[in-house]
Amino acid sequence: MPSENRLQKQRERAKEVRKEVRRRDRNREARTATRTLVKSAQVAISSGDTDEALQAVRVASIRLDTAAAKGVIHRNNAGRRKSRLQKALNKMAPASKNASKTKSSKKSVTKAKSKAGAKPKAKAKAKAKAKSKSRAKAKTSSRKSS
Repeated sequence: MPSENRLQKQRERAKEVRKEVRRRDRNREARTATRTLVKSAQVAISSGDTDEALQAVRVASIRLDTAAAKGVIHRNNAGRRKSRLQKALNKMAPASKNASKTKSSKKSVTKAKSKAGAKPKAKAKAKAKAKSKSRAKAKTSSRKSS
């Protein structure tokens, strides 16, 4: 009977190898396409055409996010590449800063809004903490008097 178990394990391993090959090919295609788009964005930035560069950076940014979401590349890797592209784009044409509204700039605006909205929450937490302290003092004083 041990030989049957061994054969079963060999079949399972062969199936896993076939799956790995399919995944590797799929990931390779996605990685290659991502690299190509990033390279084309860099070329567009170096060419000096603002509109073309802006469009290329947007497409590359979307593709990097997709690749990171699928696990083809690490999310920090995608973020680093997007940051470098955006930095080069901003350096290329300071006037295009207002025109370039990519995801990274939208996120910073959202974070700023959330930080501004965080202050009332902090005040509410402080009030709740003060109430609980006053209740605790009231309980201890009532215990002492009785």
